[in-house]
Amino acid sequence: VSHPPYFLRDENLYIPTEIARGGWGPSLSGHVVGGLLGWAVERAVDDPQFQPARLTIDLPRPTALEPLEVHTLVRQDRRRLRLVDAVLVQHGKPVAQASALFLRRGPQPDGQVWSH
Repeated sequence: VSHPPYFLRDENLYIPTEIARGGWGPSLSGHVVGGLLGWAVERAVDDPQFQPARLTIDLPRPTALEPLEVHTLVRQDRRRLRLVDAVLVQHGKPVAQASALFLRRGPQPDGQVWSH
């Protein structure tokens, strides 16, 4: 089953479609904003040995149903971890941001691991 997209792409802009609208007025749904930020940080880590361990999203203001720019920055790129920031920009101002920590997959340590 094919679903309509939340965004259309035009060069470096992401143009929200009507399905991206939230339930609280003429702005994007928070889960759509979070999804775009999560997608952006994942694209910045091109090594499948790194898995996401933490994603923090800040939504300081409503995101309008208008074109967005998505910017990412790899802040730390080490052997065992990568820390990536992403920001959504409208009209030259940030409207949402995320920070993600990726850890390199590795063998489990010896011994018993606690589990619930």
